Amino acid sequence: MEAMSKAYFGSNYGPITGSHRMPKFSDVWGSVEDFMKDINAQPIITPSDYKEGDLERIFYLLYAKYGNSTIAANDVNRFKFGVYTIIYSSAMPWLKKMEVQKRLYSMQESEMLKGSRQVYNTAQNPSVEPGTSTEDELPYIDGQNVSINKRGILEGYGVLMSLLRLDVTADFLNKFKPLFLTVVYPEDELTYMQGDF
Repeated sequence: MEAMSKAYFGSNYGPITGSHRMPKFSDVWGSVEDFMKDINAQPIITPSDYKEGDLERIFYLLYAKYGNSTIAANDVNRFKFGVYTIIYSSAMPWLKKMEVQKRLYSMQESEMLKGSRQVYNTAQNPSVEPGTSTEDELPYIDGQNVSINKRGILEGYGVLMSLLRLDVTADFLNKFKPLFLTVVYPEDELTYMQGDF
């Protein structure tokens, strides 16, 4: 039996037989230094907009989730700009959510039990007429009515639990998923057989 192979030898990243045509995330950026070098050279993200360590943390999270994943684009530069675009559009909201989560995790029980507070002021004959469309306050008050609400322990913890989200980072990392192949089976060599089997 003789084999006849189609004349296709894959890409610059290796032969097609038993492997993918494009590199893995770890082939594109094997270290945080490589990643930061590219981040500092690209035109989409402004690194100075981020706190020290934020972009490095993003790299390590991406490496942990996608390090062995093959990129979907047929062009490595297109893949890189896809990563930059997602960081540009989604990293700041994610970082702010992480700050809020950190604050919620460190919240004291006394803070959880605090409810809302309403203050109602009245002024009889103020001798100053505010306009009907203004939001200015009167210069003095005659009386004040204050309502202070306090939550029960279960209600306070219930509100806290409803605000805590464990998947804030997972949501952020999942935005990068379309940049990688979803079928993990390696592509086979295109081979045609002729003769008796």
